[in-house]
Amino acid sequence: MQVSFDAAVLQRYRGQSGYSLVRTNSAGRIKREAVWSIDLGIAESTVHASLRDVMSKLPEAELDHWADHIVALPMSDAFLQMQLQPNSCFDDGEFRPWD
Repeated sequence: MQVSFDAAVLQRYRGQSGYSLVRTNSAGRIKREAVWSIDLGIAESTVHASLRDVMSKLPEAELDHWADHIVALPMSDAFLQMQLQPNSCFDDGEFRPWD
């Protein structure tokens, strides 16, 4: 599962001694020399990483900072309810072609 963060999460590390930030057009890495690193996807004004990597690669002392920058991307409320309650009945309109 991917978790998205406002790209401002990176500001904390820019220009800091012992940190390096590198990127391509679609991916990047933050590295604290000999301590930790995490790979990120880049999407417009957000970055994203797997929840597994966030929880296992970032030190506990960094987690609050990252949590402060989490962004919720648009999702379908009705679809999420359907997923959480799969045997329930939902009136979500008529079936039609996906144009």
